Amino acid sequence: MRNLNLSLACLPGKHVLEAVCIAKSMQAEGKLVDPLHGSISLETVQLVPQSFGTLGLQTIEAIQSALPSARFRLHANVPIAGRGFEPDLSNARQYEGWFKSLKGINDAIGSPVYTLHSGLKSATDLQGMIDNARWLEELLGCTVGIEGQYPDKHDRFLMSSWQEYEKVFLSGMSMAIDLSHLNIVRHHNGGQAPVDLISAVLESPQCVEVHLSENNGCGDWHQTCTKKAWWHGLLDRINPDAVIFSEGNLLRSRAESH
Repeated sequence: MRNLNLSLACLPGKHVLEAVCIAKSMQAEGKLVDPLHGSISLETVQLVPQSFGTLGLQTIEAIQSALPSARFRLHANVPIAGRGFEPDLSNARQYEGWFKSLKGINDAIGSPVYTLHSGLKSATDLQGMIDNARWLEELLGCTVGIEGQYPDKHDRFLMSSWQEYEKVFLSGMSMAIDLSHLNIVRHHNGGQAPVDLISAVLESPQCVEVHLSENNGCGDWHQTCTKKAWWHGLLDRINPDAVIFSEGNLLRSRAESH
């Protein structure tokens, strides 16, 4: 597999600058490692909602100084304006001001891609979500990757079935494929997965990101990968221009090892 890059989801609950410094220290000690897939690179670092602090221009300058050779990429409702903001692609137009602020941060890091979740059925339908993604691409001036979701007991999420993943793929929109989310979809479909469809999505130029973590199909728990999952054989098929991020919680693993 190509470079596995760091999502700060691996180091949740830390201030974004502290998380970056912890990652840098772990790499220097040879401890920034996914148990199954090996070393995690700091070539591209994903900035995420699981970090604390406000991700303003001063913080951006600080993390760029800490990791001068890294590229940074924003994901979902990163903390650019404190807590309480939950924008996604189902409600994006309600948060136009928030996304304009995010554009300033994205321009500062020079990222060509921003990824976020498909969102809630209560806010719009699948076509409305796709239309919102096109609108957001125009607003941000970059590629927007749609991250699909999975079934839950309340049937809340858009893009939670294989049919919906296929419809988004056929729409031509860019996608961020979280393989742990697909594992939950598979679990809720009796262990069945359309491998040909998943392979086609992963190989496509539409695939701009791939997220790796582990779960047993019942919830999105961001566990580190310890054994080969059903999707393991598809990793070599991923679009060479897509960035692969590890999202397994390394802090939990370290705590459990003591």
